Amino acid sequence: ARLSIPSWRGNMKLTQITLALSLACDVVAQVFNAFTDSNGIDFWQATWDTKVKGTKGDAQWGIALPPASETGLRNEYIGRLVVPKTNSGTWMGLSHASEMTGTLLLITWLDGDEVKTSFRCATGYVAPHIYTGNATLSVISQSSNKTHYELTYLCEGC
Repeated sequence: ARLSIPSWRGNMKLTQITLALSLACDVVAQVFNAFTDSNGIDFWQATWDTKVKGTKGDAQWGIALPPASETGLRNEYIGRLVVPKTNSGTWMGLSHASEMTGTLLLITWLDGDEVKTSFRCATGYVAPHIYTGNATLSVISQSSNKTHYELTYLCEGC
């Protein structure tokens, strides 16, 4: 079944990026650029070298937000992750705020060629527990090859 994407998602205004970008700016200190993926979604995207030995290529994180006039869609966004693979296993985590404790965490990893996801929450410097709130993730597209995996998703209630 194909995920139906409302029309605003194909016409994102890149100037309407909010707090979610502050995380990526602080953590990776990268310049964001416009990027349109194969689904036709316009992202504001950062690319950075993970400095992890054995990876081929850079990591990428992109976000598309609804127009500011869409008040009913304030708690959702479309995200895109491109994660370089290593021989010892690959995963990527994303915090939905500038800190990692007490906030929604999105963890992604590969199981064979399938990208898996899990929402987590940490109360301190401990292993994060499974998130039990109302956030949901719908996969728009995913792929995997020899060098990286890619995930495009809709995050609602985030």
